[in-house]
Amino acid sequence: DKQNEFLKFADYLTLAWSRRKIIGAQVEAGVDMAHALQMREYVKKIQSGEVAHNDTLDSPGWAEHREKAIAAIQLAKDPSFVPVHKKSENHCKHMEQDMGLSYDADANTVSIPIGTPIVTLSGEMLYAPTYFLGFGGTLATADYDPDTGIFQIYFRGYQGSRQYTDPDIPIEDWPYESGIWLSPVSPELAVQQQDG
Repeated sequence: DKQNEFLKFADYLTLAWSRRKIIGAQVEAGVDMAHALQMREYVKKIQSGEVAHNDTLDSPGWAEHREKAIAAIQLAKDPSFVPVHKKSENHCKHMEQDMGLSYDADANTVSIPIGTPIVTLSGEMLYAPTYFLGFGGTLATADYDPDTGIFQIYFRGYQGSRQYTDPDIPIEDWPYESGIWLSPVSPELAVQQQDG
């Protein structure tokens, strides 16, 4: 049937990409590991108390995040809501365990520290209305309000990349730039000039 044909084709493509190291090359092009190391060092300084963590519920970033989350929840509950354009996308978030995140295999649970940032690397793929592969480097800070039962995770991005492709547009006519963008994790940690 068609589903089995698709799965066979997907397996073939995955094997072909793995053998040619395409996926690894795309990750290497889209993630600045030296910058990710700076993010880890910054979190360790927060955890040790050397620097203060400013992403609290009182910060402007959290307030904006909260308002957007409330609006998104209301739209998700509205059966008449129709998005502006159709999207086809995949997202993944990879939180680093040594940053305070813990997993209990016996209980099959994950514990996330409240109010302490966790280095989180992410990936995203979009197939419509445009085509791209992207990677991100963020600090994720969790909050839980026991009065409302609401659990939130706020992602503050410090690196992002996009690799645009579109099989229907010649490379020289692509409307978007591919690239990687970095921002300082703190005033004391400037973005390094060499490729990481």
